[in-house]
Amino acid sequence: MQYTTIIFDLDDTLCNTSESKSLVYSHIYRENPKFQIVSEDEFKNLISIEREGYLQRVGGMQTFARIEMWLALISKLKINLSVRELKTIIDDYWKYTLQELKLFSDTLDVLNTLIAKKYITVLVTGGDFYTKASKLTKLGIDNHFKYVFTSDLLRQPKNDSAIYRYVLNYINVQAPEAVMIGNDPEQDIIPASQIGITTVQILPYNVTLSNSSNAIPSYKINRLSEIFTIIGN
Repeated sequence: MQYTTIIFDLDDTLCNTSESKSLVYSHIYRENPKFQIVSEDEFKNLISIEREGYLQRVGGMQTFARIEMWLALISKLKINLSVRELKTIIDDYWKYTLQELKLFSDTLDVLNTLIAKKYITVLVTGGDFYTKASKLTKLGIDNHFKYVFTSDLLRQPKNDSAIYRYVLNYINVQAPEAVMIGNDPEQDIIPASQIGITTVQILPYNVTLSNSSNAIPSYKINRLSEIFTIIGN
């Protein structure tokens, strides 16, 4: 069956989320003396642990995570922050996240080519709609998807195949017609493959991924443009 639909993850698939986090944390560390009771590297490591722990618990960054993960870090460092200071840090985290976020070099060309070739382009991403819509707008690709699905609106974790089943039913596409492109085996590859979607794992950067013997994608690529060798020109 010919592919008609390309489903994308967002973070670390179309843009440099993991790579940009180090820059975001540096901004916040250098602007907040209370965090400087530890080294910058230790600060980055501690907040990365809190962020990853939250992602594993919830399956995607929700709006309130920008509070929860900072409260956990504050507790570990045994420091006190006023409500005003905490709000400023949370606001700065989001401001710098958008500032440092960039598309991978071939993302825009690939999306434009897929649209020109009449493929149905779909975004399925964990987290909350507001966060993802803000990222898409900043990156300039908010109009490049016919459908955008976020786990908070669907009330389904992204690591559950039910979210992909819902998406296919909603857009009236059969699983063999669809390709899922993502970087994370637990969130993108396993649940999509469980319902018969062709899966493509992209590894554009040395991103730490969870190990699973079940995470066997149909294909692996290093650049998004390699997708055309899979779906055809």
